[in-house]
Amino acid sequence: NEIERAIEKTAWGDLRKLLSAEDHGRLRVQLAVEWGAPAVEILRYASAHNVDLIAMGRHGNGSKSLLMGSVAETVMRKASCSVLSFRQPAIEKEPAH
Repeated sequence: NEIERAIEKTAWGDLRKLLSAEDHGRLRVQLAVEWGAPAVEILRYASAHNVDLIAMGRHGNGSKSLLMGSVAETVMRKASCSVLSFRQPAIEKEPAH
């Protein structure tokens, strides 16, 4: 599907921007793009690939799960490995013309 390919291409580009070439040399990092329910796919991938650490952004605004983000909260509760969760910086919106 053309739309899925475009989404995957964008996702891979975004993932590659997260780590510099120097980081790739110092760390053993696996980047992946999966389709499905985010928490379920993250946990499935981590289990299938014997992941040591899941690093993920979080966001949210309200209740306990929203404060951390429901995906991050679920992954932190259910992961069999360590999880590093970090707050994502706010994204500035383009001004309306």
